[in-house]
Amino acid sequence: MTTPLNPNIGASGLWSLVAPFDQLISPNVAYSCVAVRLLSDIIAAGGDPFSLYYQPQGLTQNEYQNDVATGTAIVSLQATGGNWVYVPNTYISQMPNANNIPYRGIVLGVNLGALPDSLDLTYVKSQVSAAVQDAIGVVPTAVTSLAVTSKTLISPQEDAAITASRQALIGRNGTPTAQLIAARAQIATLQQQIAALSQYIQSLIDDGTIPGGDIPGGGGGGTEILPTVTATFDPALLPDGMGLADSNMTVMASVNEWLTARTTYGQVSGYFYAEATYDRLTGAVGFGLTNQFGAPVGELGADANSIMMFSNVAKATSGVYYLGAVVNSIGAQPPSQGITVGMAVNLVDALIWFYNPITQQWNGDAPNNQNPVGNIGGISIQSICRHNGQAAQVFPAASTWQVADQATFNPGSSAFVNPMPGGYSPWNTEAGSVSGS
Repeated sequence: MTTPLNPNIGASGLWSLVAPFDQLISPNVAYSCVAVRLLSDIIAAGGDPFSLYYQPQGLTQNEYQNDVATGTAIVSLQATGGNWVYVPNTYISQMPNANNIPYRGIVLGVNLGALPDSLDLTYVKSQVSAAVQDAIGVVPTAVTSLAVTSKTLISPQEDAAITASRQALIGRNGTPTAQLIAARAQIATLQQQIAALSQYIQSLIDDGTIPGGDIPGGGGGGTEILPTVTATFDPALLPDGMGLADSNMTVMASVNEWLTARTTYGQVSGYFYAEATYDRLTGAVGFGLTNQFGAPVGELGADANSIMMFSNVAKATSGVYYLGAVVNSIGAQPPSQGITVGMAVNLVDALIWFYNPITQQWNGDAPNNQNPVGNIGGISIQSICRHNGQAAQVFPAASTWQVADQATFNPGSSAFVNPMPGGYSPWNTEAGSVSGS
């Protein structure tokens, strides 16, 4: 028996009771105080508290009479599951903190209406998971789909009309995600226009039409214009099951199989940067580097000839894949559909860094641990850059896994979405003309 504790009605949380009443409550179960009634009140109403509350727990008449004399009350506790516990307040050793915050498991439901059984919801689930994490900082343990109505058969014509209506709403500018994608596209277009105008003005300066020196860059120095080449996905090396669009800058999958598209322009030495946008991510997309011995059937990183950063929404995995295994993280939140990732390659020291714009990290780590500027960290790619003791030509490449996976390559033919590391040149810079180090 302890000093009487008098809880407030509605107090809820974990309680500690003194023997023998401690056997009546379940550990880690929240109970709420529903009522507090004095023993004298129960006796006056004709009740027998001893028979109801004391005797069943093996307590004596002396113990009961002591409680009556000291003005003890019976506290009624109810668990979340519904069971009741009646305990004298002299047998309560600890009550819930009045400042405790109530928590409970929450399931968030989204009614999608009637959909065809064949519709793959893998991408939708990944986006829902990402949206929850972005909004409240909770990583859902699972995002599942559940049919809540019986099956209904509709005609092919009705299905076509419903599907067209749904697809017309995909990517509308009303959603924040669609607005972000549209804003990024607009920024890229404006950056491309600025670069083109800067190059044109520099050409007027170079031929003496207007006076002046180099066009000032963002850092206050001159902008060096280096010779460039055309670099696209290579249609001659494209495996069956992949298609090209946008002047061979975009690759898309038409089969459920790991396949790899290599680009046309390789580099042997220097410091280069390139980007890829995950236009459509239904299964998995990877972006990375391969030498001329990399196989088109299979994913980048499956052997010693290639490496990639990847996002797999179907399996909720991501990372840097090399030598047939995940060798590095790309951050707590992997790139999703619509995101443009970056790749910096140091071919002098055979090192590579992958940039995730969501976490703003290179190789999934802080700048003081992983950063191409200053040659900090990096993943060694000696097996890719050298073959039989000789320097090998290396090429950016992209891998897809499931139907509709799609990626767009940017070697520098348009303005980069992410900042290019200082000292690096766009991948489409003509070999032998780079000045960075």
